[in-house]
Amino acid sequence: MPPKPSQKVVKKRKFVSAVDPSQHKMDRFLSSGSSERKDDPMIVDSPSIVPGLKEKSNVLGTVRQQSLTPCIVIANAKPSRAQQLPETFFKSSWETQQKLLKEIFEETQSIQINYVTASKSLESLCRYGKSKEIFDKLKIEIENHVERMKQDLLSKPLNENILGRLKHCWNTFCSQLAIIRNIFMELDRSFILPNTKFTSIIQLGKHIFSITIMDSTKFRNVVVAEVLNLIKLDRDTNQDVDIKLIQSILQMLIELSYYFSEFETKFLASTNTYYAEESSTLINQLDTPSYIQHAYQRRSQEINDRIKLYLDPHTKQALSNVVTNQLIYSKTELIIKKGFDQMMQDNQMKPLKIFYDLLVSNPKISLLRHAFGEYIKTRGVLLIKNPLVDTNMVVEILKFKATLDNILKNCFDNDKLFQNALKESFEFFMNTRGNKPAELIARFVDSKLKISAKKRAADADISTLDKVLEIFRYIQGKDAFETYYKRFLAKRLLMDRSVSSELESHVLEKLKAECGHEFTKNLDSMVSDIQLSSELDEAFLQYEVNVPRMPLSVKVVSQAIWPTFPTSEIVLPKKMLQSQAMYTKFYTSKNNGKKLIWQNLLSSCVVTGHFLQGSKEITASVSQAAILLLFNQRQTMTLNEIAKATNLGTKELLRLLTSVSTGNFNFLTQVVSNTETKSWAYNPNFQSSSNRLRVPAAVVDQAVEEQKVEEKVFKNRQHQIDAAIVRIMKSKKTAAHDILVAEVVKQLNYPAEANDVHKRIESLIEKYYLTRDTDDISVYIYQNCDEYGVWPLIADDLSARLPLRNLKWQPSSQRAECIIPILEVDLKRFTAEHTPQLLSTTQTVYLNLYFVFCDDNEVYKNQVRKNIRNWIETIQSKKNQEWLIVYVADTEAKRTNNYLGLKASVYDKIKTDFNPPKQDRCAYIRKKDPEGPQSELWSTFIEKMKECILSCFDMQVLQIQEDTRRLDMQRHMPGWNYCTFFILKEGLAQAFEIMTLYEDALIQYDELEASFFQVLRDKALAWFGHFGGTDAGDDSGNILDFKRKNYRELINKNIISVFDFRSYLFARQCRMLLKLQRVIEVTARAQLFITSFIPSIRENQEHLPESFVESWVFSACMNVVNECEPLFAQLVSANTDLIVPYNSVKADLLLTARRQLDKIGIKCKHLPMTDPFSIYIDLVDQKCSEPEEPQKHITNVKLLEAIASVEAFDKTYMGLSTRAIKSYDASYRSRAALNVHGDIAALKYIREKYEEAVRIYESMIWRYGEHEWSSIENSLLIKCADSQNRLGKVDQYVESLLALLKNSKFLKQEDATRYTDEMISNVAKLDKEIKRPFSPIFSIAVMSVIDDGNLVNSTSVEVMIENHLPKTISIDTVSLRLVGTDPEQIRFMIHNQDLMPGKNTFLLTSETSTSGNYVVETCEMRLGKLIFSNNFLRPGQRKRVVRLNHDINQLYATLSQPHEICLGERQKLSVKIESRSVTAKSGILLLESQTEGMTISKVEKVFGILRQGTEEEKTIELNMLENGEIELVDLDEHVFLELFVMYEGPYTEFDYRMKATITYKMNEKDHKFVCSESVKVTVPLLVTESTIFRETCVFLKVELSCNGDLPVRILGSYAKPSTYYLVESQSQIKQCELTLFPRQTVSFIYKLVKREEVVEDENINSKIHFYVKFRSLKEEVENSLQLMMKEKLKELNLEQHLPYVFEKVKEAFLSSVDYSSYGLTDVVHLDDFDAELCESFLLHRDLKTKVQLLDLIEDFFEQNEAITVQMIKQQCPDPREHAIAFPLEVPTSKILHTAELILSVEKDLLVSEACPCTLRIKQLTYWTALTTEACRDEFYYDIDVDYDNWLLSGKRRLRFASKPGEMLEFAVSLVPLKTGNLLLPSVRISAVSPDVFASTVYVNSAQQILVKPKSKTATFFVEQQRFMQQPYGTSPSLPTSAGTESSRSNASIRSGIELST
Repeated sequence: MPPKPSQKVVKKRKFVSAVDPSQHKMDRFLSSGSSERKDDPMIVDSPSIVPGLKEKSNVLGTVRQQSLTPCIVIANAKPSRAQQLPETFFKSSWETQQKLLKEIFEETQSIQINYVTASKSLESLCRYGKSKEIFDKLKIEIENHVERMKQDLLSKPLNENILGRLKHCWNTFCSQLAIIRNIFMELDRSFILPNTKFTSIIQLGKHIFSITIMDSTKFRNVVVAEVLNLIKLDRDTNQDVDIKLIQSILQMLIELSYYFSEFETKFLASTNTYYAEESSTLINQLDTPSYIQHAYQRRSQEINDRIKLYLDPHTKQALSNVVTNQLIYSKTELIIKKGFDQMMQDNQMKPLKIFYDLLVSNPKISLLRHAFGEYIKTRGVLLIKNPLVDTNMVVEILKFKATLDNILKNCFDNDKLFQNALKESFEFFMNTRGNKPAELIARFVDSKLKISAKKRAADADISTLDKVLEIFRYIQGKDAFETYYKRFLAKRLLMDRSVSSELESHVLEKLKAECGHEFTKNLDSMVSDIQLSSELDEAFLQYEVNVPRMPLSVKVVSQAIWPTFPTSEIVLPKKMLQSQAMYTKFYTSKNNGKKLIWQNLLSSCVVTGHFLQGSKEITASVSQAAILLLFNQRQTMTLNEIAKATNLGTKELLRLLTSVSTGNFNFLTQVVSNTETKSWAYNPNFQSSSNRLRVPAAVVDQAVEEQKVEEKVFKNRQHQIDAAIVRIMKSKKTAAHDILVAEVVKQLNYPAEANDVHKRIESLIEKYYLTRDTDDISVYIYQNCDEYGVWPLIADDLSARLPLRNLKWQPSSQRAECIIPILEVDLKRFTAEHTPQLLSTTQTVYLNLYFVFCDDNEVYKNQVRKNIRNWIETIQSKKNQEWLIVYVADTEAKRTNNYLGLKASVYDKIKTDFNPPKQDRCAYIRKKDPEGPQSELWSTFIEKMKECILSCFDMQVLQIQEDTRRLDMQRHMPGWNYCTFFILKEGLAQAFEIMTLYEDALIQYDELEASFFQVLRDKALAWFGHFGGTDAGDDSGNILDFKRKNYRELINKNIISVFDFRSYLFARQCRMLLKLQRVIEVTARAQLFITSFIPSIRENQEHLPESFVESWVFSACMNVVNECEPLFAQLVSANTDLIVPYNSVKADLLLTARRQLDKIGIKCKHLPMTDPFSIYIDLVDQKCSEPEEPQKHITNVKLLEAIASVEAFDKTYMGLSTRAIKSYDASYRSRAALNVHGDIAALKYIREKYEEAVRIYESMIWRYGEHEWSSIENSLLIKCADSQNRLGKVDQYVESLLALLKNSKFLKQEDATRYTDEMISNVAKLDKEIKRPFSPIFSIAVMSVIDDGNLVNSTSVEVMIENHLPKTISIDTVSLRLVGTDPEQIRFMIHNQDLMPGKNTFLLTSETSTSGNYVVETCEMRLGKLIFSNNFLRPGQRKRVVRLNHDINQLYATLSQPHEICLGERQKLSVKIESRSVTAKSGILLLESQTEGMTISKVEKVFGILRQGTEEEKTIELNMLENGEIELVDLDEHVFLELFVMYEGPYTEFDYRMKATITYKMNEKDHKFVCSESVKVTVPLLVTESTIFRETCVFLKVELSCNGDLPVRILGSYAKPSTYYLVESQSQIKQCELTLFPRQTVSFIYKLVKREEVVEDENINSKIHFYVKFRSLKEEVENSLQLMMKEKLKELNLEQHLPYVFEKVKEAFLSSVDYSSYGLTDVVHLDDFDAELCESFLLHRDLKTKVQLLDLIEDFFEQNEAITVQMIKQQCPDPREHAIAFPLEVPTSKILHTAELILSVEKDLLVSEACPCTLRIKQLTYWTALTTEACRDEFYYDIDVDYDNWLLSGKRRLRFASKPGEMLEFAVSLVPLKTGNLLLPSVRISAVSPDVFASTVYVNSAQQILVKPKSKTATFFVEQQRFMQQPYGTSPSLPTSAGTESSRSNASIRSGIELST
């Protein structure tokens, strides 16, 4: 059956509503056709509208709606329609349509015309050709309606909600058009689309709306302006804007085509203005990251949110451009300037990424790229130029690079242009610090490639090395890196410290890829040398195998390639020399013509040391081993002996000895001697945990080594610069300065400064390579000094081999050979001019080189030979100069040409023509030698250079020595001049200095000094004009500056003064010492020189300015210190042993300079003539006389400032003193430092700067006290105290007085009294507390504890204090602090006492009553704010332990378990409080758990029992505060209060540790009671219960047993009824004394019945409480013994000791009592008395009390060896009983069935005959729960058959269902198998579901049935008695039990009597 139309319409409405926007208007189409809606326009009118047409069915809606209905109805189907419409139809139909349109436009709620009818009518009109007429009329109607809308819009001002009204009009009009289109669907489809320019009626209506309403420009402007205002409000986030309104208006503009023409342009303009203003404001308010993120958010809001919400998508790009332009592009420069660097520094990736993304498509991205590069440069320069981070600079650069790479990747998308900016920036800053980055990178790579000293591989990560080499790429000075790297590589290879050859090769490959093959050629050769050396070692093993030799591993390296190291002429042990000689022989045999030079300084070896601990394998350098091996012959050797044996210099030898005699490698020990001779001895006691030791190499000055490398690099570059200049000038001939510098910098492959180039140009001008143009000095002209043009071709190669290394000078004067490690060589242009050398000058030209290139014999013969000859003749005219001709050949040229045995080359001819006899003055080299650094030709040339230079030097030395010797021999001849002798001999010293032989030069100056003193002794000072010192600056000049005056000229002219001569000689000596790096010797010599020269100056001071001596000494000392400081800073990093000796001498120099200030200060009245300033004043010097002529003044600026101003004087004084103190501290001369401290304090004191004086005195006084220099300490304290008193610093003044009184034995009696009075009078003025120890002013001792109530009111501690001062002192408080457990501390105090001189005794009391052992910790004695304290727990002092007992007369409390306990309820603690003899008010009780998990319950009220005297007890309630404290009632004397406090705790604990604290007031004073006790919470009894249900009652069985091993006396029990059950009968024991032993039980049975009228209720409780009264036998015994002991103690007034003594007695003597035996025999046997055991717990008593207690306890045990029950009862006649209530849960409901087996027996039951039975089962209703509805549950019965007696016929087990009150019967049969009384089978009923528990009452329980035999005989078994069975049928019936389940059986009958009838 099809559904009703109404149902179809409703379903369709739901479907359409989701898709049709005009659905709220279309409901009329979809409404029901029911007659209930009479006014529904969808109801088809009953009469036919069109005449002539038949009636149709009521079909709903248009064609669209009809098609959606689930059924098709065809009504009144006719063959055809009419050909034309009636004439009146169009008119009437349009009137209907017009009326409908009017209702639609006016939005009439009740439309009378049906839409379906109108649509059908319109469809008919269109089909009959009326579409054009209808269209025209419809258009007119729409136009009229829109006009009315326009008038309505304009009726109000345009600024009055114009958008809201326009939106309403537009939305309404669109809805109306949608309805109209649905009605006029046929017109829309068939006419408008094909015949008009409109696609639909909706477009027609919108067009009309546009030309009517929106045609006005003013109106459109208003609308657009309002929309822009709303958008502006929307951008302001604090405004609520109607987004839908904007969306609707803009959608209208889009549909009407006004959006782009009218809105978008204005919108973009307003957006531009808005963001221009916002950017100008926010750029100054926000930080840069926030501004960038804000700009990004704004851009996202515009191009995402606004586009999505209401803007047209085509506006997106233009809007994005406007927003980004104003927020970012226009502010790019400002953003970068303000915060780009900070974002980079903080690594803010997100804003950087946003900034880049916003700029990437704009040309201003170049600004960001430039800022990126500038940031890198700035940060990089700061990093690279900071010397403090040199140690981690490479790591920091790597981190910086990694950070930049990360930013480049994540923020700048690896932009190529940004990558280039990073590269350029790195290249810039990496080259701003010269060679330092190259050095640090080389060091870093070395640290990664070498093994550490402890033979652990370094962190040699390949990736890290690759990153470092990436940084290396940015370095321009790669030659510096090569120099450093080559040196480090050499050390790694030579010392076998390279991590792996693979890593070395990897780095070399990287360097080769970066810099080319030439860069790594030498480095590869070094690695190859090591590999070849390994092959040589293997070959050497097979060489002369039979010859003994030491194991030897040699690394043979090429001298030209490897960096040079200093050589050593150490004398090695014989075996080592033999092995070296053997290897030399082996090597020479394989390599003829090559020579080995052994570098012993770089060699190492393994020696075995034998010590007392055992043998050790020691790896050390050859030099260290050579020294150690010397001690095989002698145990002790002096420094000179070792030096002679090893041929080592003193400095080098000391370094080596230090390395093997200090630290962890003290194989030798330095012998302490009174003489200055240093000795070392073998240390047999050397110990080490390791058997293999590696001795570190002797410390080498790293700074000096670095300086040498830098100098080499600089020298190499000098030659490169020279070569570049020569090349350029040779090509240009002339060049201007700027052009030349630019060209040179361009050609160089490293960063060169213009200043460096300028210096080299000047050098070349000096060497005559260049000259200046006479017309223009900025133009240079090339001088052709290179006749053959070969210098540019060889300059670089020659420069690479300079300076010269390892020159061996063998003096002609039979001296030992000298090694010159390195010799700097300066190349100058040759000049033919010859100027005779003056005596005062030193020769510096040693060798002349002539480079010649000629391969034509004719040219040589005609020109070259003549040139060479002229050159040689020029040289020979000069004195002591060598020459060498260097032939420069082409790269591939042959050295000689042999033709018919004749040498025909030009080189051969040169050798033939110019070589002197037996000398070779010609060298042969090649241009760009293909052999490179290993070229043998170059090596030969360099060796010849060395020989010539040394030869020239040797001739010069011989000449000077000869001249000096001859002149010295003429000393006594007339006319001899010392000055001439000095100049000549100094020339020798300078020659040695030039050759770096500084030790020899120093010897010459020392000899000159000795000769000067000889002349001085001879009084032959005629050569010196006067003493001197009168020139300006003589008093302040630098004593080490030998160029301050032209001293040599003055000496040469014989006009030098003694003062200048000695100054010059001393300066030259110090220069040599500084060159030798002997800085300590410099300072020591300076101190000696200054002190020795002072007398000479004083002898001539009448001609000197005033204070000249002081000024000169001051200046000299300061100059020496300042000159030595930088060198010491370099040396100390390598040798820390220099710190102490250097600082010692330095401090003396500084103090000497400071003492000159003392003298000058006294002279100018800046200082008084008092100690300590006048100590070094010579009284003779103080005699002042007026000079006849004005004297000159000193010139030292510092001293002049000090004289002119007290402030400047003090500043200088303080500076020098402070520096001296630091140096004295560094040299561990503390006493000297203290003296200087005292000088400073004295200065502050006289300047009345008492504050600073006090500070200094306070910092140093304690040091004197520490050393017990009491007299000095007192002298300082007196000044310090005076300063403090003047400052009004009472606190410090009192402290100083106390310090003085501490040393009172060093004071006079009157002084001690005065200081004591001062202390007492100032104590009241103290602002803060001052704490001092008792000793030595006072002494204290704790005597004893007095707790006898007859002697004291409360426990007291007796203290004795001894006063060592001569005055009585009134003390405020004496407080003694004891520490223990509970409480942790307790104080005993006494107030307001007088402390007399001598011994005083005081009794100290405490407001706290406690008990326990306490340690005496501290005692404090207060005098106002002055506190004297004594610590009794000082280390080494024996602890004093005292025993405290609770005051016998004070309030007392105990904690225990209550006497009555109810299990199942919240447990309680019993707190018993006794007021005793005090009245306690305002008491507060606080209980604290000391057991984990146990807490006191927070309740509002706490119940208690109060009893006063003999009055009855009364129950009270006490308040518990929020913090757990309980407010107590006021207690009078002898009041007992028991409180019951609830607690919660774990059930696993047997006792709880509790602390009770009671605070109360007594006599308006606060008192406290504290105790800590263990409360036993175990229950001594256990119960088990069981219940048995019967029809109307329940039987409850309770079994009671002991919980533990202690017996208990049961004194009574009863069961307390519940609200559900009554106890009808019980085994009640009100009073009894039943002793229950362990493992015994006693049973109690109770019959329970329901109470009448019991109603199920939540408050009804079925629990039965089982109460037991009991007393433990242990408690019974212990209580009686305690009372007995209490009586004993009371007799001796020792009752206060009872709690502690009895507790210890219980632990010691009662723990083994057998209480079970006591329960059986009523007698207790105590253990024997043990005196030692008893003494152990009485240790901390005073002797008297201890003896009394011991005697008492011993008597007690002797008198009570056995205690009977009678004695116990007599002692305690009314003992306290305990009670426990056990809650027993008894069920209130149960499913209970009665089962009865009914036998249908009419006659006697015979054996083997079946007996029919009925099993009757009934579910009782008595125990059914009242609230449970009656329901049928499933059960089953089970008949338990004894098959020995019965057979069962029927269902032994059967399942059935029953409900309360229902009775069921089941038939079974029983067949007896035996005769006699047989028990009936038992029946049990159980529930099928495990959730249901059922119980059974079996009526036939224990019932017997007599079974008779079928015969007339029967056998009976009789037990105990015999009787005759009654005849058959007459036996009485057996009683049955219907109401009990217990087994009650008759006596079984067993007998052997047989009767027959």
